[in-house]
Amino acid sequence: MTFTMGNCITLEDTNGNRKLLKKRYDQKIDAVAAMMDAYIAYKLNKDAFE
Repeated sequence: MTFTMGNCITLEDTNGNRKLLKKRYDQKIDAVAAMMDAYIAYKLNKDAFE
């Protein structure tokens, strides 16, 4: 996770939306993206996780 977290950068568009990007094409960020997806799902649906 430390390796993939080090490969991530965030990009913010003109609307204020943020997304994860890789610093280079050959680096992996899949674990970080999955963790962020799970966190958002938890925050939006806390009752489903109890």
